[in-house]
Amino acid sequence: MRILELKDIKKRYIIRSKDKNSYTTVEALNGVDLNIEEGEYIAIIGPSGSGKSTLMQIMGLLDQPTSGKLLFLGEDISQVSDDRLCWYRKNYIGFVFQFFNLLARTTTVDNVNLPLIYQRKSSLDKAKSLLKLVGLENRFNHVPSQLSGGQQQRVSIARALVNDPAIIFADEPTGNINQEQSREVMNYFYKLNQQGTSIVLVTHDPRVAKHAKRIITIVDGKIVSDRLNPDFDTVNNQDLVTSSNIDLNFKSLSISSRLDLSKNKKKTKSETSYLKSLINPTFLKENIKVALKALFTNKFRTSLSILGISMGISAVVTMVALGEGARQSIKAQWESLGTNVVQIRRNFRASSNKGGASNSKYSFISEEDLKDLQKLQQKLPQIEAISPELSGSGVIASYQGNSWSVSSFTGVGEDYKRVRDTKVESGRFFTQKEEQERQRVCLIGRTVYENIFKNRINPVGKYIYLTVNIQKKKKTIRFSSKFKVVGLLSYQGSDGWQDKDDRVLIPYTTAKYRFLGGGGQKLGTISLKTRSQEDLELVKNRVALQLATRRNISPSMLKDEKELPFRIQDMTQMIERFSSSTNTMSTLLGIVALISLFVGGIGIMNIMLVSVKERTREIGLRKALGARRQDILFQFIVESIIVSLLGGIVGTCIGVGVSLFVSLWWLAVVSWWIVGISILFSLFTAVLFGYWPAKQASRLSPIEALRYE
Repeated sequence: MRILELKDIKKRYIIRSKDKNSYTTVEALNGVDLNIEEGEYIAIIGPSGSGKSTLMQIMGLLDQPTSGKLLFLGEDISQVSDDRLCWYRKNYIGFVFQFFNLLARTTTVDNVNLPLIYQRKSSLDKAKSLLKLVGLENRFNHVPSQLSGGQQQRVSIARALVNDPAIIFADEPTGNINQEQSREVMNYFYKLNQQGTSIVLVTHDPRVAKHAKRIITIVDGKIVSDRLNPDFDTVNNQDLVTSSNIDLNFKSLSISSRLDLSKNKKKTKSETSYLKSLINPTFLKENIKVALKALFTNKFRTSLSILGISMGISAVVTMVALGEGARQSIKAQWESLGTNVVQIRRNFRASSNKGGASNSKYSFISEEDLKDLQKLQQKLPQIEAISPELSGSGVIASYQGNSWSVSSFTGVGEDYKRVRDTKVESGRFFTQKEEQERQRVCLIGRTVYENIFKNRINPVGKYIYLTVNIQKKKKTIRFSSKFKVVGLLSYQGSDGWQDKDDRVLIPYTTAKYRFLGGGGQKLGTISLKTRSQEDLELVKNRVALQLATRRNISPSMLKDEKELPFRIQDMTQMIERFSSSTNTMSTLLGIVALISLFVGGIGIMNIMLVSVKERTREIGLRKALGARRQDILFQFIVESIIVSLLGGIVGTCIGVGVSLFVSLWWLAVVSWWIVGISILFSLFTAVLFGYWPAKQASRLSPIEALRYE
């Protein structure tokens, strides 16, 4: 059966000058007509530059002719896809290259097994059996640098046989080995041909060509002689090596017995289903193995790329953890105040006051409002407790020479303990009588206690001094007063925003009339607790109506909350507002972190581009042995994914570690979902930034890649 048919094949190269201003055309092949039948042993001979290697590359489907017609097994090659060419190469063609083209850091077994990987039929046992046939049973785990030239050529022959080829193309197979090794190689080819394999041998040496049945001479791109070799049997019988090393128990299947071209065309479409091939566990395993080997060969460069992506991932994890911690901290802080608590305060954003001028007493929350609400409480059982709140700043607490600047100083009502669920560790809360009599009593938090009671004695019953600066008639007056500690507040801890134990509570009447220099009607806030969260809306509406009535505001105007002189809020609204703010902050932090992840992705693209350049010849070899574009693309994508995955794991560990370390001072919450998303995002980064270099690699022509220096 005819394997190859060449009709008027021409190959033209256009060479650009160094100054890039002119071009030179070189005719490598000029009208070649040639037929190759099954079972032939052909030697193509000619001087250097005659076009014999170019002819072999075109016949081996590694290169395309500029013009003419090439039929392989009856199919016009110019009309088929790149995948179809790969399919032919991996199923019907074996290559023995002039410079062996073995993968440098790969064992002999893996080198021989390489074509089977792209057939999805990986078999190390078959590779080992072929190495035994060529006498290398003791070299299974050796790499090419540990082999002699003859041994490398035998590995190349074993690799050419592993896919049971119909035809073997050998380019100067004896050009880089000594005479004894040359005799061995030529005897391998003789034995293979005797057992049914077609051989096409390219050489410039007439002594090598004498081993072939048919000798074709090519000069200046044209066939000048095509003749049978009368000395074929004589030469081979004289040079035949009887060593067991070449006792090849190999039989090539005839093309006619395994080729149904029409069926193969139909099978090609299903074979090119890339998704299906990816599911193949052996193929995936081989690609992971190749990727790890390539990455560990360049440990320092790989480490830098992993470091780049890990910094981006760790930044994402840490920033999100801090943002989530801030959100939960603020939410917990507000929830600790009670989800069924209503606060009434002045609306500073109102453009006008519906009850009068902006400086009117109705613009403020006053003690009269408090009294009205206390009367409302008697009528409305849904109101459980009411307490005014009057805050001060710049207060210093001191005891026996130890001073502390208090961050939170508040005058409150006796019902404050119920409104805010305030717990007392030792002592008690002040009484209604103490509130009415404006007594100088106080409760202190643990932070205040630890800073002014250095000897850690029980503070209850002790007297401390509270000092504050008061503004009067544009003058600052420093006022100090002695207060009796009646209680030590229970420990609450820090939420990352403020120390909840750095506070002092006194009766609001004392704060207003005897300490903060006030008097008058102004209050800061009135807090009101309902019996349940379901009562919030009812109580808010009744409170709004009560406050509006005092200010002569029509009930119909209560809908315009922004223009009312007062604001009524519950903790649910405040939690939602602050959650929205912290979500925005977390988003901004995440964007900043993503920028660093993007920079890490650029690093991956860089390493992949360098890797493609360094391994151009390897890519050419893989494509020559049957790797499709998708196979090469997948190989480099896998490599990129491994780098990113390692970076993602390292970055996640760093991010979690930093978050846990920061949580010693500031609340940081690491959610497992963000860990999973970070890993997935690192994989997305790998595909995103690794795709283009991988695509560049997959588009390389096999022969151009093999010629790359």
